[in-house]
Amino acid sequence: MDLDRLQKHRVQLLCEEFIASIDPDKVRSLATLHNSNRPCTVFAEAQKGSYNICYFVQFDHIDGEEQSHQRWVVRFPLPSVYDATEKLKSEIATMKYVLENTSIPVPRVHGYGFGSDEKNPTGLPFILMDYVQGKKWRGSDLPKLPEETSHKFYQQLGGILSQLRCQEFSRIGSLVLSEDGSSWKASNRPLSQDLNDLSVWELDPSGIMDHTFGSTVEYLFALYTLLYHRFKKQRNSVYDEEDAKEKIFALEQFRAILFRWIKQEENYGPFVLMHGDLRPSNIIIDDDFNILSIVDWEWSRTVPLQLFTPPTWLTGYDAGAVVKSYFHVPYIFEYMKFWAALPKQKNNRKALRNTWTGAMSTKPSLYIPSALHRFCEFENIYWEALHNRSHSVITDSMIDTFLHQRDNADLLDLVHQKVEDLKSYQIDLEASGIPLDLPKELDGGDTIPNGTVERKVQEKSEGPLDEAPSQEPGKTPVQSAATEADDQIEKKSGPSEVEASVEARKNASVRRIVLLMKRRIRDSQKLVHKNLEVLRVRQPERT
Repeated sequence: MDLDRLQKHRVQLLCEEFIASIDPDKVRSLATLHNSNRPCTVFAEAQKGSYNICYFVQFDHIDGEEQSHQRWVVRFPLPSVYDATEKLKSEIATMKYVLENTSIPVPRVHGYGFGSDEKNPTGLPFILMDYVQGKKWRGSDLPKLPEETSHKFYQQLGGILSQLRCQEFSRIGSLVLSEDGSSWKASNRPLSQDLNDLSVWELDPSGIMDHTFGSTVEYLFALYTLLYHRFKKQRNSVYDEEDAKEKIFALEQFRAILFRWIKQEENYGPFVLMHGDLRPSNIIIDDDFNILSIVDWEWSRTVPLQLFTPPTWLTGYDAGAVVKSYFHVPYIFEYMKFWAALPKQKNNRKALRNTWTGAMSTKPSLYIPSALHRFCEFENIYWEALHNRSHSVITDSMIDTFLHQRDNADLLDLVHQKVEDLKSYQIDLEASGIPLDLPKELDGGDTIPNGTVERKVQEKSEGPLDEAPSQEPGKTPVQSAATEADDQIEKKSGPSEVEASVEARKNASVRRIVLLMKRRIRDSQKLVHKNLEVLRVRQPERT
């Protein structure tokens, strides 16, 4: 599902106006008032993220001939945050909890506020915290590291995740501090990026996720309802009538898969603390890949154990891309390196090594949480990782048969509603002067295209999660993965499969066949220029 460009443009303008209204002098005064009135200077340009604007200040101290300095980050939530006070309260409570109950490196909080007071000349919600000097990196760097370096990094990452797993709670929600700041409870509704975005985009998710939860079933039903809610309310959630039918079919089938997947023995807990956005950009490292700090705790919450899963970005791609066979092959081997580095605690029920098995990278259990937590990844995950495990080729006639069943009349009405929504959206978009939406395969975007059409012309045996690839004699696992990726490139870009696709889809429209061909060409180009670089490993120098 693409973003609503009208809403994105509206929020972008609000953020630009907000940033322009901030007085840098008042930012410095704010920091000074929270550090014993010590003067400060700006040492770097402000940085804008998706949800915050950060300013960087430095306090100099001269002791005799020695000069030292203290550096802080002054951070303000942007208008892209629906409720800045709620977000800040949860983030501050989580950071304080993690600092006091674990050894996970987290920036120290020096101050915060939710509006105008005598120590807040900006009048804005804010948080002051330590600045951590570190290195920017990407997940795609990991497969290229020497074995010793990657093992050290995975040990540290595994230790951090293991500590989060050990923080157990009786409710599902976001943390808040007690009034005296002495205790924590998961007593706020579970915040997330997608829940926030639905509110900011004026899609009104009220009533779905307005409270904490005491069971896995209740929480997963709420997440599924949010997923369906966005599809229904976002006017450009489909490209045409056929796309609407496919997405409704996938959503309906996913519900049955989801509730069969729930472990009843874990329905009432324990619930564990999860970082809401643990990815490379929020893991600060040094030049030797030592983890210095974990940042951006704003969307953290307690979740059922089944939703506490290993990272899918170990090769530089999100779950929606990793489920594709040619991206999944290298991920399997990188995941095995990560799993081997997890702490070994045979008799500890909380040990991740006992929960996250070595074969988990090939199981739906790794990807279902991503489908629930990230709307943009749902389609790829359903068609690539879930549908093909229990079905063979899917055709238009099968979808139409499902939609025309006696009990599904409301689904046909929804198809018509989505087509009308799209028409009105495109009229408004054209009137605004913003470029019309096109599938990512046609507008040159970098996002991996969804696998809906491609999935329909593949056989069940091609599913990427059915089995791990074999290792070729005389080659390392990653070299074998690279060879298989080359084979996939040749296979997916060759004319024979496209012709077979056309034959298998005689009733498909010309436009959809063109989309399929463009997907294949674009995937091949992406693999040649990007994915093979990820698969390269450093070879020992010859002596």
